[in-house]
Amino acid sequence: MTKLFMFLFAWLSLSAYADISRQHVLDYFAASQQAVLTGDPEDIEKLVAFMADDIEDHHVSYGVQFSGKNFYRENLPAKAATVLSLDRQIRDMKIDGNIAVIDYAHSSTETGKDGQPVSYSGRTVLVTKFDANNQLKEIRRYVIADFQR
Repeated sequence: MTKLFMFLFAWLSLSAYADISRQHVLDYFAASQQAVLTGDPEDIEKLVAFMADDIEDHHVSYGVQFSGKNFYRENLPAKAATVLSLDRQIRDMKIDGNIAVIDYAHSSTETGKDGQPVSYSGRTVLVTKFDANNQLKEIRRYVIADFQR
């Protein structure tokens, strides 16, 4: 895991930035969990307040990418409607300048496409890159999940 952290820091730290605080990253992480749980417009606005207008969110494990704050505003309410439970626990966090790498365990139960509950558990490595205004510019998600019915 240490080699992955070192590679990711080197790869992402090629632009001008301001140092990001641990508390800022923790606040973002908490806002993200709350917005996914509730889908409430107020909670979603708290989340997107951490983001640059042109945020890029890469779900590397699934080969998909999303852009802009409006993606979250338009899609999180529907996602939250499927979430029955969600728990994320940070295992480790490393911060270097404007890059934060968060390794966290997650478990959730969601309503599947067939209407039946599906439980997920596993780990995610979340690599976040902040701009000079301490706003999220880029997110890369590396997910390792198990599915159970």
